Order: sequence, then C-alpha cells, then structure tokens
Amino acid sequence: MKKLILTITLLLLTFVSFNVVLGDTLAQETQFNNITIFIRFNDETDYEAPYDYSYYDDMFNATDQPSLKNYYLEVSYGTLTIDSFIPTNYGNIIFYTDTYDREYFEPYSELNPDGVPENGQAEREHNLIKRALDYVDESNIIPDELNLDVNNDGEIDSVTFMISGEDNGWNSLLWPHKWELYSFTNYNGDFDVDAPMINGVYAYRYTWELLGNSQSYENQVDVGVLAHETFHLLGAPDLYHYYKYLDVTPVGYWGLMEN
Repeated sequence: MKKLILTITLLLLTFVSFNVVLGDTLAQETQFNNITIFIRFNDETDYEAPYDYSYYDDMFNATDQPSLKNYYLEVSYGTLTIDSFIPTNYGNIIFYTDTYDREYFEPYSELNPDGVPENGQAEREHNLIKRALDYVDESNIIPDELNLDVNNDGEIDSVTFMISGEDNGWNSLLWPHKWELYSFTNYNGDFDVDAPMINGVYAYRYTWELLGNSQSYENQVDVGVLAHETFHLLGAPDLYHYYKYLDVTPVGYWGLMEN
C-alpha cells in the first residue's frame, strides 16, 4: 500500500509540474534537440575535458547503455526522445573560452576580491552565457537544419552548458543547476534587442553542469545529474529539503528529483 501511495504521489507531482509550470509546451513533445556548449575561462586556455568527445556523446546519446537519451526513453515508455548535439572540430570538442578568469565566477572573499558579490550571480552568469551563445552563433557551428524550437514558442528548447573545472559548493555559480536568462527580457517577458540567439532562435531556459579537472572529480557531470537537471527543464521540482527538516527523505533513492 505504501508503494502504491508513493507511486501515485510521484505521478501527481509530475502531472502538476508539467501542466501548471509549462502547460502544453516542451513537456508535451515527443522529441527535441539539446544543444551542448563547452565553456572554459580566460586563464584555462589549455584546459581539456577529462574525457574525449565519444565519452560525452555516449553520456548524452547512447542507446545501448545508460545515457540522457536512454533514461527518458525508458521512463517515458518510448514517448520522449532527447537528441543532443555536441559541437566538434575533427572529433575534438569545441570550447568557448571566456574573457574573464575563473576567479571572477568564484565566490567573493578577502582572498578573491574580484569574485561574485552578494546577489551578483545572475549578472555574471547570464553575461557569460550570452558571450558563449554569441560565439556559437557567430561561428556557425550549429547546423541550420537542426530544429531548435520544436514547440514553436520562439525559444531554444534545451541548452546544456558544460563548464570546466570543479565546483564551489552547493548553490554557488559553479554548481550544477537549471535556470533562465531573464536578464535579457523585459517586464512583459519580451526579449531585449541584444538577447542571445542561435540561428535566429532565442535562448532562455538552460542547464549548467561541471566537467571537473580529472576523472576522479566527485561532482562531475554524469547521466544522473543530466537527467535531474533536464527534468527541471521539463517542469519537475526538487523533492529534497533545502533548508528545514534536512533529515527527512520522503522519496530518497526512489526519486530522481530528491537524490
């Protein structure tokens, strides 16, 4: 009986999330394309991802092993296909290298006076993303024939940013998350004239992952993290406790959005 109640609760949460948060939009589609953009910083021009292109392509797109694509095919009973595009140059991952050093995006402290000030994360993160998107668009590395807006809402369906290096702790700028580029919209929700685009389609919702400096990095992107952040993109909320009752685990390992 407890398992039945839990299952019903999870289904209701998913239904409410999909239909209230996003309505009849991306969550109702049967397929969409996810653009991946790899980012490193000004003082990391020699940085390379811990794994090669084929490893990350398998993580996103494999059909014969655990992957983002395989996960959503399985849990949707074959009704949702997510295809991810990774820009490459002769088999090598293309990185956008930003104009600022890494410390500019790390927390402010006496030892890092140029770090992110209180309430300053959105400005720095969103402008970094704009620079990366502008680079990708100006470089014409996303094929024109790739449909970036299957639900015709004027926005790129999914963008995943793969960030160099390691995190600065939970809820910091350099930590996996899903967010929106609201800095480039007005109070009516319309995009500004300088809002970033790829192939004529505006970018808005995105997910943000950490690559790590080595294969042993504990919080590096994997299929579980990709699936969790993508479920946010589809409208699902976190099911773990942020600030209170931290010892309570109503779903635990059963739930992608709690664990």
